[in-house]
Amino acid sequence: MKVAGRTSVRTQGGRSRPGGRSARVRAVVFAATRQLLKARGPHGLSLVDVATLAGVAPSSLYRRWGGAEALIMEVAMEGLMREYPLPDTGSLRGDLVAWANNIVRSLQDPVNSTFFRLLVSTHGAKGKAAAHRTKAIRGRRDELQSLLERACKRGESAPEATLLVEVILAPLYTRALFGERLDAAHAQKLVARLLRLTDP
Repeated sequence: MKVAGRTSVRTQGGRSRPGGRSARVRAVVFAATRQLLKARGPHGLSLVDVATLAGVAPSSLYRRWGGAEALIMEVAMEGLMREYPLPDTGSLRGDLVAWANNIVRSLQDPVNSTFFRLLVSTHGAKGKAAAHRTKAIRGRRDELQSLLERACKRGESAPEATLLVEVILAPLYTRALFGERLDAAHAQKLVARLLRLTDP
């Protein structure tokens, strides 16, 4: 897994265009990170190992991510957004069930469950790890808000985003944290509970 070529694709202002060397390097670094996570887990991963497998200079990884935790969080968030896009089933109930099922499936994946545990462990962290943690949480919150705003546009009564976190997201993440069983049936029960609480 080596990065082929060293030529950057530049705009007139000197910035790298998407699809240029920067994008290619990011892709091979992310692929190397996923491979090492599956083989060793988060505690056996270092930026030097990732750089070696990806065929890039370790210094470039340290400049961008500062440490392995920030890189893992960005890799996991990118995977979540790609593999589990925001559902659009045509109804709030359908969207919530699909969204909750996506959470269950993502937490069953070793890389994504590692991301969740890192979010917990980096609470109160500083530097680049904290910046990437904030970015990841904001991305999840924005997803929820988009789902609810779409329901309102359809004329449905939608709960506050904080209620989704308290009734659906937090219980699922707590189960994952303590190694309890996670399945679609439990996710659907949580959705039904939320809708009962918000039923006008």
